[in-house]
Amino acid sequence: MREAGDELLAVLKKIEDDKLLTPLQIVRALSGTGVAHLGVVKGFLAETIEKERRDIENVRFLGYVG
Repeated sequence: MREAGDELLAVLKKIEDDKLLTPLQIVRALSGTGVAHLGVVKGFLAETIEKERRDIENVRFLGYVG
């Protein structure tokens, strides 16, 4: 089962890297299937949110935002 989770994370990363879907679109697509366990999706979303938070902090640090 761990292998399936690892494979799903690899696919999610590819989708994110290539900007094929937004995180919300990914969650919506997975919510209708029995493929993704909550833990896998939770980890993906937590990583995505953390990355966005760092990007916002970097922009603020560089003085581009108020």
